[in-house]
Amino acid sequence: MKKKKLISYSILSLLLTFSVGLFFRPEVKYDFLETSFLSILQRMTEDHKPDPPDLSIENVTLEKTSDPSDSFNFYKYQATVIIKNYGGSFRNAQVSMNGGENQKQIFVKNSANGLSLEEGQIFIFEKYDVIFDANYNGGNIDLEVKMLDRRDYFEGNNHYSASVFELPPQLLSIGVEEILDDGTFVIHYQPQNYILDDDNYEIITTDAATFDDGELKYDEVYSLGKIYSYYRIKNSLAVLEDDKWQASSSAPLESHFLNFDINPFEDEISHYAYIKAINPETGNFAISNIVKLPPQKLLTRAAFAKLFIDYTDEEIFDDGELFYEDIGLDAWYGPYVQTIYNLGLISSTSAKFRPDDEISRGDALRVVLDYYDIDLRVKSDSPHFEDIAEDHQLYPYVEALHNDSIATAFENFFNSEQVATKSYLKYLINEYKGNT
Repeated sequence: MKKKKLISYSILSLLLTFSVGLFFRPEVKYDFLETSFLSILQRMTEDHKPDPPDLSIENVTLEKTSDPSDSFNFYKYQATVIIKNYGGSFRNAQVSMNGGENQKQIFVKNSANGLSLEEGQIFIFEKYDVIFDANYNGGNIDLEVKMLDRRDYFEGNNHYSASVFELPPQLLSIGVEEILDDGTFVIHYQPQNYILDDDNYEIITTDAATFDDGELKYDEVYSLGKIYSYYRIKNSLAVLEDDKWQASSSAPLESHFLNFDINPFEDEISHYAYIKAINPETGNFAISNIVKLPPQKLLTRAAFAKLFIDYTDEEIFDDGELFYEDIGLDAWYGPYVQTIYNLGLISSTSAKFRPDDEISRGDALRVVLDYYDIDLRVKSDSPHFEDIAEDHQLYPYVEALHNDSIATAFENFFNSEQVATKSYLKYLINEYKGNT
């Protein structure tokens, strides 16, 4: 009302001014007076007309309502959208909300006639149903609010990208397939859906990650005549957001070739890698789990004795007379060797322990299973390893390993004569420690 009165008083003042001017200056032409008056009046009207509205999406939160199914391969969410009016007040506007491709468009209302907001007022729009393509693990749902029956002062703030991330990975069963003669690692995976074949692929690596032992799943690869130990690790949003990981492009194949400056199995630190497929049109991405490539710490018999006691949390028990003539209790490994001997876990047929010799996978397995008093019963469907026949001295041990479902990390060959690694020993002990 105040603005209207002000305009009325201004118009009246102008009329009086022009009337007086006309009375005292009769030579002034009417068309000039009319043009000047209308121009001033137009400027005054524009100065006092209300500001246009300016809708902005301030925030969006998503609540998942259902996982994908065989008949509908999408995640479903309900979006809560916070809308603010930074411009002039408006009433009963026709306002739409949409979330891009595959999303439905609806009208945003806070009354039966449309949306009304005062300047600076916020409206919380709830339960807007949106979906996300379950062929991918992550991406964005792009929401837009749009005024249909009037001008929005600035449309740059009418959009909001709500992030989505879901597990499990859509690139399955990542592992080390083989190691080539030139040191190239062949990383293998299986896509959940072959629609991902047309995407852009990256292999993501770092040597600066840290994971707890409980997150590591042991696995092996036989390549170049040797057994190599490595780990699989579940991927996570925290990994994706960690800037220590570096991406490099790769071909959309089921195997990716990975080269390092130093062979990770010969390095002093661990290296990590996972695969990412990115849709070039939407930006949605699918990921694999992570492989950890640790140094291959081949175990001497002395190192085995110490690590065995450390990993089993066994107390040092080095009383009694020393049996091995090449071992002294003053040696760093002496108390550990004597403890294993006192526990009855190593053979006493020879007076030589040979601490600097490497220990085989078979000998390490025998000690671990004897320590945990594992039942060596053989089932009727044996044997399960092509290189361990029924007359092999390790036959009951590897069959017991298979019976306890701990042999999932091993392939058709056990490779008992290969040198045991630190990772291999730790895996055996951790598995039996958790199951006894």
